[in-house]
Amino acid sequence: MKEQLESFDKSNLDLVNLYKLFKSASDDRLILRFQLPLGTKVIRMRVNERGKLFLNKDELSYPPMSCVQKFGRANIPGHPMFYGSFFAQDDFSPEPRMIVLTEVSNNILDKTSSLVERQTYALFIVQEDLKLIAFPFIGSYDRPCSDIQKLQNQWNSIDKGGISYDSVELMTYMSNQIATKFSSSSDYSILANYIYYLLYINEGTKDIDGIVYPTVRMDGNGFNLAIKPKSADTKLRFIQATECYMCKRQDYITVLNIQDGISIDKLGSLTYSPNKTYDESETKRFTEDLAFLN
Repeated sequence: MKEQLESFDKSNLDLVNLYKLFKSASDDRLILRFQLPLGTKVIRMRVNERGKLFLNKDELSYPPMSCVQKFGRANIPGHPMFYGSFFAQDDFSPEPRMIVLTEVSNNILDKTSSLVERQTYALFIVQEDLKLIAFPFIGSYDRPCSDIQKLQNQWNSIDKGGISYDSVELMTYMSNQIATKFSSSSDYSILANYIYYLLYINEGTKDIDGIVYPTVRMDGNGFNLAIKPKSADTKLRFIQATECYMCKRQDYITVLNIQDGISIDKLGSLTYSPNKTYDESETKRFTEDLAFLN
């Protein structure tokens, strides 16, 4: 199975045969189910355009179809997903804001640069239980959190005696793929198509809202999620946005809360006011001598 999957040209996929392979080897008994219950907080982050605020809550949700032109870890071109993180049950997991910061901001990885990057974090709350597929498999991560280890134990406890070797290898291959740091969007093509197959085509799983997977950039120490647009629209409720300054001096980073945006009408327009922790003198101190990137 692994050899068959790796024989595909990721830059020019033979989708007909790839999906035939998915159908022949997929076994729903290997699917790990994960539920985000009512009331769970979900967070998402976007980097601001230069000198601009996000003026509508929809701008802080999933992107429009026309803007999704490349493969992502969980999406194919033309099919957006709501990417974010959530507050895990593990008390020792990092805050979701740190997870989305490392996943979205490329500047945080540069240990030599000093700058200020304007970012906006959006907080949502789950208003109907989210049903997700989990990709745990801690073997690929350096420091998995305990919730991920629990999922791994769940995987290990599955009786695989009556399940074909190809089915087990397919799921293992995809789990390793989702844990891999890729440099090119086309490298995600097989993985993204498999997730699309599970969420939109496979009869046993197409009612699922999305996937949950360990954060790659933080070596498994926390969770990311990717949710279908329809599920994001109906099962998540926007709470507020917070514009922040990421003040970075080489590898020393401080994130300052500047102002909050709340939705004021049925169209989703946002109006901003100073965050309760905002301190003008502190902001000047942290941003002194730093150039604003955006």
